[in-house]
Amino acid sequence: MKFNFIDKSKTKSLDNVMIDKNSVVLLSTDFLPTIDLDDELTGVTNFIKSLCVKSRDFSCTILGGTTLLCKNKKYWGTLVVDQGKFLGISDMTHPMNEDYDKSGILRVFDTSRGRLGVVSGDDICFFEISRMMKLWECDVLIFSLNKKVSRKYKVLSEAQAISNGVSCILFSSSAHAYYTKKNFKSKNILDVEVKNNDIYIEKRRPEIYSEIVKKPF
Repeated sequence: MKFNFIDKSKTKSLDNVMIDKNSVVLLSTDFLPTIDLDDELTGVTNFIKSLCVKSRDFSCTILGGTTLLCKNKKYWGTLVVDQGKFLGISDMTHPMNEDYDKSGILRVFDTSRGRLGVVSGDDICFFEISRMMKLWECDVLIFSLNKKVSRKYKVLSEAQAISNGVSCILFSSSAHAYYTKKNFKSKNILDVEVKNNDIYIEKRRPEIYSEIVKKPF
């Protein structure tokens, strides 16, 4: 699976970028402005539509993390479009501060490039999110950060990839994305091997901990 990271600090518009038509395009998470979903639905703005047009023209999948406004609430989420179609949003469900509201929208996206498990913002700190993505049969974990890539988040992404037997990509607003032990520089194409190792899922024994996770009432 091919990935192409687009850094806003170096590229202001997708029109100026040569994109591999067989790639998953990751927009740095400062690429998109804050999007009001009510305005998008009523046609006041058309950011999502413009992404759909680009994905159709380039015959690719595009992911972009941004702040989302909806019904007087503020979320952090990752938009996913594929070959001209808006597939949806995977939101941050566990905000670590009061800047964002809690959401309940988690998605694995069935795209023309494969099944993408998209984890947004602070959800990278909660391993049960990525485990659910794997149980939903994602091919690759994609972590969309609303902060800079640091060693902490690199370790977290690698640990979740290893424990779930999948490959992962980590990207944010900084000047690079991250794949395993490689920095993934802007505009480069990165080939990611899709793993099919389900041993960590097959070896699970829910019968020995199902009682522990039950609510005490």
